[in-house]
Order: sequence, then structure tokens, then C-alpha cells
Amino acid sequence: MVQKLDPEIARKRMISYGMEPTVLYPGRVDAPWPGICLECKQPGSPTLSNAKRQGVCAPCGQARAAEALRLPLSEVVRALMHPMPRALLVTNGKFTVECIKWAQGEKRLILVTRVRLERWAIDGLPRHEALCLSD
Repeated sequence: MVQKLDPEIARKRMISYGMEPTVLYPGRVDAPWPGICLECKQPGSPTLSNAKRQGVCAPCGQARAAEALRLPLSEVVRALMHPMPRALLVTNGKFTVECIKWAQGEKRLILVTRVRLERWAIDGLPRHEALCLSD
């Protein structure tokens, strides 16, 4: 038998995870619980169990993950200035038109989008095709 979680304890936990609930505890850890993200002030409805494992706000979590992976522009430029066969530039979003035009002129630069990475991870697209490495 699953033990019931006290609503006040659940509320304190959700706040500690970064979400201020806007309604009373729904009574289950796997039920959506509307609230406001304490970081970006946007509304959301994570479950208490997901909030504990993954965080409360998808946009904030994605921004933190992207920031952790981001290289300073100076490192990207320095890498492109050294002779190398190819450089991969990966984004979790889309590339600007200017970036795409620049990459077309810079034969050593390969742009890889989230869609292409998903095709590799989910659909089983061969890695060399996903990363445009086939010549």
C-alpha cells in the first residue's frame, strides 16, 4: 500500500524543487500540479515525482543544459583557425540563415541540428549520416 504524502510536506518539497504551487496538492505524486517556476516566473504543471528527478520547468532545465554545453565563441573561432579536417557545430535548436550561409562557404564546418541528432538516436540513422561525415 502506498503511503499518503502530507499536503504541506508535498508543498514544501515542490517549493524546494523550484516551483510555487498555485493550487492545493492533487493528492498523488504522479498527478500534474500547476504552479509558477521560481526561476523564470513561467507557469508549469510538473508532477511531484518528475520535479524531484528532472526539475520543475522544462524551459529552465533546457537553458541550464544548453549553457553547460556551450563553448565560448573564442574557443570555437580558435578551433576553426587551426588546420583540421572538419569541425562540427551542434545546436539544440535551429541555425540562423547567416550561420547556414557561412557554413556553406566554410567547407570544414558541419552544422548538426537537434532533428538530425534525434534521427540518429531514435530512428537509428547511421552516425556518419547523422553527423554529415559521409564523403
